[in-house]
Amino acid sequence: MSPLLEVNDVHAHYGERLAHSATVGATHWTQMAQGAGELEGPSPVFFFAPDRIAKRGADWGTAKLDENVAEAWTPFAAWASDWLRVERVSSDNDIQRAYLELLDGKVDPTAGTVVEL
Repeated sequence: MSPLLEVNDVHAHYGERLAHSATVGATHWTQMAQGAGELEGPSPVFFFAPDRIAKRGADWGTAKLDENVAEAWTPFAAWASDWLRVERVSSDNDIQRAYLELLDGKVDPTAGTVVEL
């Protein structure tokens, strides 16, 4: 199922009862704009982390932003270490395997792959 179909399904189901619609981590962001005008309810907005970082830096100042990120990082890292497994790959065969698994949608969501060239 494409991301656009999922967005259409949510908008069709909730319509005007939908308070907010955001696309996060979309790799096909141009597709989001193509069908957005035809959706019921609020138009989806694209969430882009660098924009939010710039906004928070402007709102709080760089020092406070850095402090807030550092304060949030420790509990997040502890939580992630309970379920996230990091796999490092460097051989041609392992890199190809990891890439093909990604293309086929066979990547374990609890695995993070670091490719070392």
